[in-house]
Amino acid sequence: KAMDEQLKILDTIKTKATQAAQDGQSLKTRTMLQADINRLMEELDNIANTTSFNGKQLLSGNFINQEFQIGASSNQTVKATIGATQSSKIGLTRFETGGRISSSGEVQFTLKNYNGIDDFQFQKVVISTSVGTGLGALAEEINKSADQTGVRATFTVETRGMAAVRAGTTSDDFTINGVKIGQVEY
Repeated sequence: KAMDEQLKILDTIKTKATQAAQDGQSLKTRTMLQADINRLMEELDNIANTTSFNGKQLLSGNFINQEFQIGASSNQTVKATIGATQSSKIGLTRFETGGRISSSGEVQFTLKNYNGIDDFQFQKVVISTSVGTGLGALAEEINKSADQTGVRATFTVETRGMAAVRAGTTSDDFTINGVKIGQVEY
């Protein structure tokens, strides 16, 4: 029932967003529509944060790998996870790594039951430190099938570090993103 209510809220938000995008709307009506959308988002989050069963929150993202007995005998169980349904969480998937890629390898993803029945297997992608073989290549492969799977990917590669910079020069073959820069004096 709670997720049905959330779906109704999302449908209403979509309708209001479509209305706001129409040319005939004034700044005042768009502001009113945005206020309605903000209120609906709060309601969506409230449902996600308060829906529980037997003391366990169901839609907040904390219902992870819960095991249920489904048969008369032992070991006849099923495990279930319900993802978070807050407005800040729906439609997002995030992968993070704390390490660095130091060697290459092939990766391949399969979406299980992507349409409720079938699995969808993406083409293999080489991930390495070479140009055109990083996370962008993986996102590109996922996006090739976005219309069919409903999954879209973006990527951000971010590096942080701290070190003192000393005067010196780089080697003659100094390269950034596959582009040879040459010797740099700093």
